[in-house]
Amino acid sequence: MKNIIFRALAGLLLGIGYAVCIGAITFLLFSLTPDSAGWMIPNYNDIGAKVLLTIYVVLFAAACGVVVGLLVGLSGVGKAGGGIIGAVIGSGVFLYVMRDSWSALTMPTSLHRDLLTVLIFFLLGWPVGLALTGIAVSIAAGKLKR
Repeated sequence: MKNIIFRALAGLLLGIGYAVCIGAITFLLFSLTPDSAGWMIPNYNDIGAKVLLTIYVVLFAAACGVVVGLLVGLSGVGKAGGGIIGAVIGSGVFLYVMRDSWSALTMPTSLHRDLLTVLIFFLLGWPVGLALTGIAVSIAAGKLKR
């Protein structure tokens, strides 16, 4: 019984750690855009929007990371199974978030570069990131299973 609690706690902590990493990358990505106001000339609306967006992304990533962490930690699957669980949940999130953006790729616009940057960020952040979280949880749960 104690091992199950520790494996669940490991999954919970690694899922939250994943969310913190995604939040930091999101904040940096939106802080480094050329059209944002810098910290020397503060635009409080722009700064507030970045912080609010980062909070939303962290909460959403925490929910997904905790679900993957708890599923992998409590089920006791191996590294491949943990990666598959994370990748499936991450792919579902990726397809849900980007469902309206695919049609923008067919339109002639100068924003293709920005859209592709966001697509790559979401592809690396959700399916790949949650798969790596699932693998990390399975390794930690395997060490706690002994």
